[in-house]
Amino acid sequence: MKRLILCAALAACTPHPTSPGGAPVQQVADKVVIKGTRGLILAELGYESAATFALDLINAGIIKGETAAKVRDLNATITNLLVKAKATTDAAQRAALVAQAFDQTFKLQALTIGAGK
Repeated sequence: MKRLILCAALAACTPHPTSPGGAPVQQVADKVVIKGTRGLILAELGYESAATFALDLINAGIIKGETAAKVRDLNATITNLLVKAKATTDAAQRAALVAQAFDQTFKLQALTIGAGK
């Protein structure tokens, strides 16, 4: 789990090498003292970075058709997982939902790899 959190934090702070946008905006997650929400915040940051990049590629016409539909489906799935994770008060359930959100975010990132080349 620590590797996933680290990957999400790095994804949120590292621009994609083929990003069509201008200068990247760096995001930093502050230390969170509320137990069980740090992973959720990092998952949100990682997802936000991946989704923003994928949306830029769709708007630029680089990703289209079936791949764009997959991106939209993953976006809906990840959003739903994060909403459920925010709503739950059970730490174990939140951790499971966050792990699923990380997994789906990595799938979203995989769809964009090489798309901007």
